[in-house]
Amino acid sequence: MRRVLEVPSQASSVWVERDNYHRTQARYNQVNGDPATAPLLNEPVHLQRDYVSTRDSVQIFLKDVISLVDDRLKVELGAKSTSIDYEIAGYRNPGDYIAQRQPSIEDKWEDHFLPQVGAVYDLTNKLIAATPDLANKLAAAPPLLAQAINKNDSASAFLHLGEMQVEMYAVPVHKDDKVVGGLVIVHDASYIHDQNLKTWRESFLRILLQVLVISIVTLLIVRWSVAGPKASG
Repeated sequence: MRRVLEVPSQASSVWVERDNYHRTQARYNQVNGDPATAPLLNEPVHLQRDYVSTRDSVQIFLKDVISLVDDRLKVELGAKSTSIDYEIAGYRNPGDYIAQRQPSIEDKWEDHFLPQVGAVYDLTNKLIAATPDLANKLAAAPPLLAQAINKNDSASAFLHLGEMQVEMYAVPVHKDDKVVGGLVIVHDASYIHDQNLKTWRESFLRILLQVLVISIVTLLIVRWSVAGPKASG
């Protein structure tokens, strides 16, 4: 059984958890020795374990964000306090049953100061993060993103990144109702070009076959028209 209490906020959070775990493992004779019948709980065959463990966890987290350089530099400072109490009691293995002992073991782990520091610097028109295969192709903000930011609206277009044809979708990113950056989603659109080539190739072959058949039929008709009267004369 597990109970959790979480009280989050923008600058702090508290996590309280109690985890109760009861494990048993035993084998008993059954009525008439039939596996389909009820077990005879007064006739144990093998007792493996029967114990209860309890883990109590308490975690407190505090953080704050400091804005510097006209809100372009964000420094996040935080600290976490963690405390874990663990207890296990009962028969842990067959040896405990043989010795008729039910030991109780307790342990505690705590650290009341786990610091955290992070910083993000926003470079105007500079790439902040990208997937590895796009990082070298989007070193600067694409014009489509600038258009989306300036108009404060999404924009999409089919473009080329190097030799790759892509569909690009750009949206502005807001904070406190202000545009603070943009997000670009890139889809590989080369399959469209490949499909067009396949369609043109199949159409060309079909037309070529039709022209060939028409030419052969026309040639046969002309030859029959010219050669037919001579043969009858």
